[in-house]
Amino acid sequence: MRRPFGLASLAVGLLAGVAGTVAGTTDALANWPPIGGYPATTVVGRTLLVVAVAGLAYGSYLLAVRVLMRSANKRRAHDVRNLLRLPFGVGDRIKIDDAKDDVIGIDFFVTTL
Repeated sequence: MRRPFGLASLAVGLLAGVAGTVAGTTDALANWPPIGGYPATTVVGRTLLVVAVAGLAYGSYLLAVRVLMRSANKRRAHDVRNLLRLPFGVGDRIKIDDAKDDVIGIDFFVTTL
């Protein structure tokens, strides 16, 4: 049985977003002691907002993969799955125009062959 992790991640993301917004904009946590020298309202609110972004991003990714993988064409489904993931990683052999080599490093803007 497949579990709907995509929908659950979206639900967790939405709930964490609402809770983070409430915690960060109201005095609901006013009686809590400071956490690490910062007000509890700020720490809890921002932590919940990080959970919300991660949950929404992961849930959206899972749902997009599920919808796009319904294609009857297996080659197209494979291409879509690879497009949604990082198309290559360290150790992969890639070809760009006439250059063909192994990937030895990936930086934010630079891929080293």
